[in-house]
Parts: sequence; C-alpha cells; structure tokens
Amino acid sequence: MIFHDKAGSYDISSLRFCITGGSAMAPEIHPLFREKFGVILVEGYGLTEASPICAVGRLSMPIKPGSIGITIPGVEAGVVDDRGTETSRGEVGELVIRGET
Repeated sequence: MIFHDKAGSYDISSLRFCITGGSAMAPEIHPLFREKFGVILVEGYGLTEASPICAVGRLSMPIKPGSIGITIPGVEAGVVDDRGTETSRGEVGELVIRGET
C-alpha cells in the first residue's frame, strides 16, 4: 500500500490505525507508513485454526516493530522446547496457542 502509485489519492481520513499480519513488517516501514498516511501501523498474529487472531499490538502500549503484541482475551500463548517444556525468556522454541477461539 505504501508503495502503490496512487496511494496518496485516496481519502483515508477515517482511519485511526492499520493492522498487518502474516509476517513481521520490516521495522523501517513503520515510520514511513505513519508519515505517508498519518496513522500507526500495528502488527498482529493469527492462524486459521484460531479463528484467526491470537495476538495484536495495542494502541495503549508502545508499538514495537516486529512484535506480535499481546494475546487477545481468552487466548493463552507460550513457547516450548522439543519436549513440550516451557522455555526461559530468550530461548528458542515453538509458539503454542490455546483458548476460546
């Protein structure tokens, strides 16, 4: 959207923020997006099996490019190792999700 030839020709004055997902957005896009469109870009995470959103950044919290934010109400998330044991902060593992979704 930011690189579309006609991006500046649309009235987007009703937007307060935009959410992106699917993959982490390159950190340098965040300030470019805000400058061009005047809104904050927030990242989230979801998957089809979770109908579909699990976590998203919050406007009331600092925006951290590359972060999926925090889980939505009713969803729990953790990171586990190959044995299914919860990992310590900073360790590599697999993201596991469960909840009402």
